[in-house]
Amino acid sequence: MTEERQGILNGQESGHAEEEGLLAGTRTLNRGEIVKARVVQVHDDLAFVDVGWKSDLPITKEELSLQPVASAKEAVRVGEEIEVMVVKADEEEGIILSKRRADQERRWRELEEALARGEPVTGRVMEVVKGGLVVDVGVRGFVPASQAALSYVADLAPFVGETWTMRLLEVDRAKRRVVLSRRAILAEEREKAKAEAFARLKEGDVVEGRVTRLVNFGAFVDLGAGVEGLLHVSEIAWERVKDPAERLAVGQEIKVQVIKVDPEAKKISLSLKALHPHPWTGVAERFPEGSIVPGKVVRLAPFGAFVRVAEGIAGLVHLSQLAERRVGKPEEVVSVGQEVKVKVLKVDEANRRLSLSMRAVTEEAAKEEVKSFLEGQEDGKVTIAELVRQKQEGS
Repeated sequence: MTEERQGILNGQESGHAEEEGLLAGTRTLNRGEIVKARVVQVHDDLAFVDVGWKSDLPITKEELSLQPVASAKEAVRVGEEIEVMVVKADEEEGIILSKRRADQERRWRELEEALARGEPVTGRVMEVVKGGLVVDVGVRGFVPASQAALSYVADLAPFVGETWTMRLLEVDRAKRRVVLSRRAILAEEREKAKAEAFARLKEGDVVEGRVTRLVNFGAFVDLGAGVEGLLHVSEIAWERVKDPAERLAVGQEIKVQVIKVDPEAKKISLSLKALHPHPWTGVAERFPEGSIVPGKVVRLAPFGAFVRVAEGIAGLVHLSQLAERRVGKPEEVVSVGQEVKVKVLKVDEANRRLSLSMRAVTEEAAKEEVKSFLEGQEDGKVTIAELVRQKQEGS
């Protein structure tokens, strides 16, 4: 305690001792009473207030504010009207006042009223303790770990220093206990955002989202504000997708089209393939009859093999078109995943059918080889038998 502060307090106490009685002034002050006061002087360590007593009374800086202050000048100013609590009104110890305790009592009343009205309160996260967080809401409050966020948070330390809006769960002035929930506020905000999103989104909208979960029937996409939509596996691509993980990854940012909004069920259906033209559009121009194109065997059937020539476009190589020789089953010639070349025999864009041939490619290659050989001979009169003989000798 500074000499200035000690001298002021000593002077106040000795002056009071000379009076007839501490409680015999202009007004009566009772312990626990909250009274109005006007700040008349402010020093570094304390301030003097007028409460209608026969003299001005001091309040130490520690009792001027709920928060620690370096100087009383940070807490009050001359002429300010404040409320103070009479902490002591004793003939021997004098009168002790506290603005801090009066503020606390007022805050308790406000918290009780806020709880009764269901109003949220704002407070600052002060520290991590066992089972949750301590928050300052004018009095010491507690937020259980389960009420700190929408989902479980293992490390609560990053929350310290943040200012939160919270819902009151319990206010017990007798036990000096206040329990709050930030999770309740976050849940309310999420529901509000969802309602706004469902009111805003409509079929045909193209939106950006982030893949949050992959399941066997599709992927869930976060569209913002806690709103998720389902991208069904059948809407990922025009061709058949067995596992969504083949095309998507958790955390991936994608653009999708809204194909259905159900506000009552709170469901949003999305499509990725809708953003791209149907692969069969213009297929006759892309794969004209007679053209030879690369492909990949994707499925085998008793009557032939299906070969994909582009995403979403697969054609049938009939058993009779797999090879020049007679084939009993497609496994004799090809296997799933094999890269092959096929010739387009027929395009039926209306019915989305493509007839392909591997045998025709082999025949075309043989014709080209003969033609090239013949063109390479000086007299141009070599026989096919001679060509075969030379190939056998060279092999």
